[in-house]
Amino acid sequence: MILGNVLSQPGQAAIAGAMAPSVFVPIKQLENSGLQQTGSRIEYHYYFKLPKNFQVDKKIKELEDRITELQLRASTIQTTKENTGRSFEDMASFMELVGFVALLLGCIGVSSAVQIYVREKLISVAVLRCLGTTAKQAFYIFLIQFAGIGLLGGIIGAILGSLIQYIIPIVMQDVLPVSLSTGVSWLAILEGIGLGVVIAVLFALLPLMAVRNISPLNSIRVSDKEESLFKDKASWWIYLLIIGFITGFARLQMDDWVQTLIFVVGVGITFLLLYAVAKGFTFLVKKYFPKKWPYLWRQGLSNLYRPTTKL
Repeated sequence: MILGNVLSQPGQAAIAGAMAPSVFVPIKQLENSGLQQTGSRIEYHYYFKLPKNFQVDKKIKELEDRITELQLRASTIQTTKENTGRSFEDMASFMELVGFVALLLGCIGVSSAVQIYVREKLISVAVLRCLGTTAKQAFYIFLIQFAGIGLLGGIIGAILGSLIQYIIPIVMQDVLPVSLSTGVSWLAILEGIGLGVVIAVLFALLPLMAVRNISPLNSIRVSDKEESLFKDKASWWIYLLIIGFITGFARLQMDDWVQTLIFVVGVGITFLLLYAVAKGFTFLVKKYFPKKWPYLWRQGLSNLYRPTTKL
């Protein structure tokens, strides 16, 4: 017989009750319910109603040894708050690392997009060189363009992020045992916009270095030959700036420099392994090309090692 429904339970969110509904049985009827038997997992919780000014935390600290000896656990409102706050802090740290890895992937996407864009504008740059534009001026023209795109992207991201934070409390109100308050942090918005501009400029520098080497002769003759960036001294400074940016940003997410360096080295090794796998796969496809495969497969695989393809 069901006597009624429990609308809310102290210390439990509504979503927890939906995922694992609780059934309350009167203590007098528990013995005959068949729930207490071999193999049953039973936990006993005792709730005490204490006077208003009773120093419960101090009392529990005095009885700490006795509680440990009896293999019991004690929790109060204060300890529950601390545990909940610690859980949210751990989740926030994890999400920050996930966001940082996503940021690195986005940086790679920025660099790849800039490289493709520069290839498409090769003849345009060569024409500008014919009209008297210097290599440095051509370089700054594209750099200003991508800085503007980064600024625009940062503003759009800040607007979307500010709107989403007002939607989260509505969606998560049945999941969390506490109420969430929202507000606009102008400092965080400025940091996000500035970060977008820095990423757009910093990771666009390497592919934009090729603009300086475009000759006016390229307006009538296109060459697929690429000069290695490792021979350019300026590219080494850009690599150092990128490593410094990744290290500095990772330090903001980590507790100390040891964790930061381990994380940065781990990320670097991961990207090197991915690069090695990509290069190895491209080499194998080129050497053992499946000439008898269907046309679509042959066309797709051959694009891996064509001159306009960059890994």
